[in-house]
Amino acid sequence: MLLLFTTLLLLAFNTSDTAKNSTILITTESSLIIKGSSNINSFSCLYSIDKIKNPIPINYHHNNGIITFSKTLLTLNNIHFDCGGKGINNDFNKILKSDEYPHISLNLKEISPLNTTTVEATIAIDIAGITKTHKIPVKFQQNKNIAVVGNLTISMSDYNLNAPKKIFGLITVDDTIDISFELFLKED
Repeated sequence: MLLLFTTLLLLAFNTSDTAKNSTILITTESSLIIKGSSNINSFSCLYSIDKIKNPIPINYHHNNGIITFSKTLLTLNNIHFDCGGKGINNDFNKILKSDEYPHISLNLKEISPLNTTTVEATIAIDIAGITKTHKIPVKFQQNKNIAVVGNLTISMSDYNLNAPKKIFGLITVDDTIDISFELFLKED
């Protein structure tokens, strides 16, 4: 009987089921870049990470190696993207429909392990009032802070975004854009 109880106890610890709450800060060493191209040139828009000042609440549930999150949201103000000049910044904000939808929201839903340094993050991204869920392989490393690095390619048409055409349609922006991030996180 003692052996059975000990075995059940060990199995219970191996299939842990815990809920936790915490907060994290995104440090200023972090970067988030949106890259795109047109039939003439390429562009990149860098987010001003220093504008993310408030700690981000993290609410998660750990069960069998999968971490499920609730209400873990990062909101990015569209005006804090710098594409390199006033004209392209204006075009970028027109593409994102910033007058009507001034924010991009990233809602972390789940993390599941792929190997010892990579996880698959499930993130719901809301752009211009349209929410799509993406699974992103994310590399992580923990030293003094936690480093999280990843890349996602999305289609603007999936979010009903239309790039403005310039010079009577001679310059057009490609439908796909890349979102690259390198976030350094520390517990608050």
